[in-house]
Amino acid sequence: MAIYKTEAIVLNTQNFRQTSLIANFYTRDFGKLSGLLKGIREDPTKFNSTLDTFSLNEIIYYKKTKSSLHLVSSCDLKKDFRLIKNDLERIKRAFSLVELIDTLTVQEDRNEKIFDLAIACLQQLENISN
Repeated sequence: MAIYKTEAIVLNTQNFRQTSLIANFYTRDFGKLSGLLKGIREDPTKFNSTLDTFSLNEIIYYKKTKSSLHLVSSCDLKKDFRLIKNDLERIKRAFSLVELIDTLTVQEDRNEKIFDLAIACLQQLENISN
């Protein structure tokens, strides 16, 4: 099992059992991947992020060789794009962006241009004047 560190945009999350969460990320270095965050719902302070959709985080994960669900051991929020969350139109556009990335990309197919473009789009959405 190898350990990796990368920047990641949260595409979506889902509850897993009583205390954990599965998050789908689009990462700078590895493309789209899924990670299990054990205990995050029971003790949110265990991670430095709430894993809001379209937030930018730095994650450390253990890559499993026989599964596409990896174990995330650390998740630190880098940018939450808070200004997007204050406007329904911006929220809709940001959700459309992450849904498009999730739909059109395959697991662990790295494309740094997609990652950079997604970050640029989110920053642009955040900077739009009302």
